[in-house]
Amino acid sequence: MRILACFLAILRIVFAHRILGIFPLAAKSHDALYQSIVGGLLERGHQVTVIRSLPAPPGSPENYEEFLLNDMEPIADSFNLENTFPPNLWNVYRDFSGLIEMSERMCSSLLKSNALSSVLNIHRDNPFDLALIELFTTDCPLGIAAEMNLTTIGISPCALMPWHYTKLNLMDFPSFIPAEYTAFATKMTFWERMENFLIGKVMKILFRLRLQEQDNVLLERRFGSHVKKVENLDQNIALALVNQHFSVSGVKPLNPRVVEIGGAHIRRKGALSVDIEKFLNSSSKTGVIYINWGSIIRVSSLPTRHLEALRQALNRLPMKVIWKWEEGIPFPNKSSKILARNWLPQLEILCHPATKVFLTHGGLLSANEVASCGKPVIVTPFFGDQHLNAAAMVEHGVGLLLPLEDFSVETIYSRIREILQPDYQLRAQQMSFAFNDRLLEPLPLAIWWIEHILGNPSSAEFLRTLPVDLDYMKANNFHDPSPLHLGIFFSILGLGFLSIIIGICRGFTKVKLGLQKKFS
Repeated sequence: MRILACFLAILRIVFAHRILGIFPLAAKSHDALYQSIVGGLLERGHQVTVIRSLPAPPGSPENYEEFLLNDMEPIADSFNLENTFPPNLWNVYRDFSGLIEMSERMCSSLLKSNALSSVLNIHRDNPFDLALIELFTTDCPLGIAAEMNLTTIGISPCALMPWHYTKLNLMDFPSFIPAEYTAFATKMTFWERMENFLIGKVMKILFRLRLQEQDNVLLERRFGSHVKKVENLDQNIALALVNQHFSVSGVKPLNPRVVEIGGAHIRRKGALSVDIEKFLNSSSKTGVIYINWGSIIRVSSLPTRHLEALRQALNRLPMKVIWKWEEGIPFPNKSSKILARNWLPQLEILCHPATKVFLTHGGLLSANEVASCGKPVIVTPFFGDQHLNAAAMVEHGVGLLLPLEDFSVETIYSRIREILQPDYQLRAQQMSFAFNDRLLEPLPLAIWWIEHILGNPSSAEFLRTLPVDLDYMKANNFHDPSPLHLGIFFSILGLGFLSIIIGICRGFTKVKLGLQKKFS
């Protein structure tokens, strides 16, 4: 057995690769996905070096090395609930402007960091084999990977954003694919489709003219004038691993270059702490309501009238409550039926039989965990993709919408009573089956694809669609007078000529009628 173990260890060393991860955003929800994939690669014996803003959990193995961006503030318990706005066109622009400012700070911090300098020196002496980059807003990680001449795989921590469709050569149908930051499901009215179209186009234009242009300036300042423009680097993305699954985010027209890995952050369920397990087991008859609005939202900033409405509605129900609350801030008027903690093992709580309903903000990780455990939800979205995820869960029949502006004792009470109906419980179980019953679980699937590209870099060429190598004019047949264009041209010309004829005929008719009236 010892000989076999030594042989397997030698094989791991021989076939292991050197992988670089570039994940600059300091958000716990995003980092959970990256950490899961990095952990899977480490278990496979690969040497992984990561540039990140949040430190890895203690106890990392020897084949892991990280370099921290120390000037990036963690995005945790920072969103004030008094500053929420509905997702209309103007507020989308305002939110996106904030995203641009954050992306500029993130790119600037990354390019000026000692972490990047250290990694570039390591690469010079002992080159990496592959780069895993954050596929979110800034393209700085993509530019860095190109400067290092590395095969690149993008990891999107959220569902596909409007500019990802362009970047990955996907068909974007605003008639049934809701854009990020909207509150639409796949079935939209005419005016919703129009708004969805405008929001998607505006975001693509802003991404190109503001985000990518500022990335180009910062990359050129760091590496020199020879660097390629980031808008010309899309073909460098060999593969995109996207944190979505059709059972949750809806069906999208994807190509083989895009792989859905929704739920890859979900690892084996751990054991509950003694007090939480006791609390859940004591509630098996009445059931438990679980409330968690994520790591970014400061739930203690909930306006007093809304908090009191929620408390009164919960007091009218026989069910107990587990509630995520900030550390160091006393929970107001806490009762014995409420268990409040700063950190909670969400997956274990959601999958416990006593948990009957989840009051959530609609974050994508939470949506995937809900689908995994098969529990219905009441969604109160606040910003970003939360509105989109909320609309999807409502459309799938596993959730009800409860906007913050609708908070009242009666509304909250009636929503909870409704979501406890058997139809929602059944639909949640059906979604859970669609989410969990896969040929390969999402994390092993992600690791397989990464190792597939590592072992056969040329295989990425077979995943690329032709428009990757074409500019916009050629990809849309605007570069020469094709039969289609000639047909459109002559059709427009014919319609114009027909309109002129109709106008002349109407004119003659009016003149004729006028003469008849005059001489009659």
